[in-house]
Amino acid sequence: MQIDPAAPPWTGPSVNAVRPHLDAPFAELYECGLFGGWDSSPPVSMEQHYWPARSTRSQYRRQVPSRDSQGELHGNGARRFGAARLPKNPGEVARWHAGVDLGGEHLDMVVACQSGTVAEIITFHLGTWAMMVQNDCNALVFSYNEIQAGSWKEFNIKKGSKVVAGQPLARIGLMNGKSSMLHFEIYQTGTTRTHGWKQAGSRPGVLRDPTKYLLYVAACGA
Repeated sequence: MQIDPAAPPWTGPSVNAVRPHLDAPFAELYECGLFGGWDSSPPVSMEQHYWPARSTRSQYRRQVPSRDSQGELHGNGARRFGAARLPKNPGEVARWHAGVDLGGEHLDMVVACQSGTVAEIITFHLGTWAMMVQNDCNALVFSYNEIQAGSWKEFNIKKGSKVVAGQPLARIGLMNGKSSMLHFEIYQTGTTRTHGWKQAGSRPGVLRDPTKYLLYVAACGA
C-alpha cells in the first residue's frame, strides 16, 4: 500500500521511559495486538502498525506528549493524556484531557493504525469530526478526532467500512479556523461515542490511556 506523505521521523523519548501515574488504565501493548517484552525484547505484532498523523510539515512529527516515571515532561504538557482543561467560556466545566494530541497540519492525511471496522463518524469539537474504528485483533476502539468534515469521502470511507492498517481514513481538520492536530483516544470494545472526563466526576470506565501504545508506534510503527 502506498501512503503519501511518508511517515515523519520519531522525535519522542525512549520507548520504555514513560509510565505516567494517572487515574486511568493504559491501553497495554498486549491489548493492542502487540506481544513480547516491552523493555527487553522486540514486540511481535499480528500486523504492521502505522503512525496515524502523516505530516511532513508539523514541527512535532512523531512526538508523544507525556510525563515519564521520573516526572520529566516530554513535549507539550497540555497535549498529554490527563492534562487539566480549565473552563474558558460560560457554561463549561473543568475536565481532564481524554486523549493525546499528535502533531499535524490542516488537511494532513490520517491513516488507520490497525485494521478494523468504522464503528461511527460523529461531530466532535469546534467544527471538527471524529471517526471511531473498532480494531480486528483486539476489539479496542481507536478514535481519530479533530478531522475535517467530510474528508473521509475522499477515501470512500463511511460507517461500516472495513479498513486495513495504513489505509487513509480522513484529513486533519481546522478547529474554528484557528488550530489543527490529531486528537487520539482509545476506548473499550463497543464504544460508539467519545466521552468527556470531568474533573468533578469519575473517569469514564470505557476510556483507556493511549500513551504507551503511541510511544511504541512512534518508535516502531510504519
